[in-house]
Amino acid sequence: MENENTKETEINISEIFFLLLNKLWIIIAVALIFALVTFSYIQLFVTPMYTASASFFVDIDITDSSSASSGLSITSSISKEYPTIIKSRRVLGQVIDNLGLGNITTYNALSSNVRITFPQNSSRVMIVSASFMYPELAADIANEIVAVSSEVLPHYSEFANIVISPIDSAEAPASPSSPSTFRNTIIAAFIGAVLAALVIVIIYMFDDKMKKVEDVEKYLDLSVLGVIPFIETKREKKYQSEKYRSDRYQNNNTAAR
Repeated sequence: MENENTKETEINISEIFFLLLNKLWIIIAVALIFALVTFSYIQLFVTPMYTASASFFVDIDITDSSSASSGLSITSSISKEYPTIIKSRRVLGQVIDNLGLGNITTYNALSSNVRITFPQNSSRVMIVSASFMYPELAADIANEIVAVSSEVLPHYSEFANIVISPIDSAEAPASPSSPSTFRNTIIAAFIGAVLAALVIVIIYMFDDKMKKVEDVEKYLDLSVLGVIPFIETKREKKYQSEKYRSDRYQNNNTAAR
């Protein structure tokens, strides 16, 4: 009994392959629709964002032996505390005031678009990346964050002789950093193709109609003795011909009126 149930629920991989191959035009059509909808949505409703980055170096002005022995402590402070201070309301709020951005952004919005990173194998070089809807303002924001941070960070350090030195100034980016229209369109097309294939396979699995002689032998385990083909008789052909002429005559009369 268990073997029979297994046989009934067995999925023929080759049949599914040829099924998907036969329905390939549907899969491609759905993928193109998903891609077109996603592309149109991005172009019409998504605001492009531009990202500019500036960097600076944090160090201690070594004037005595105590400062010379505090390098490890300041390294730990930079990696843990300084990113939080830079994204604080004191720094970003002052940046908004200095650039006059109060009418077009808020602290929360700006904070979510500011990112602090460290280059590989470096703990004293900090990169400030700012994303904004206008490329020139993105660069101005990144540069202003560095300027304001150089004034604010020493007040939160246990070392009075901390030195913050700008390295690279941000420049207005030529192209938006997000959204990635090409990547999102490709992802949407892939999702559309997968969904279309899944729907086709599910419909196939739940379709219990027998369309071929092989289906009778496979699912009912019966031998087919013979097949009676459908033959259209002369009477049926005559009926179809008369029905066609009658419908055409009625359509002509309706058009004439």
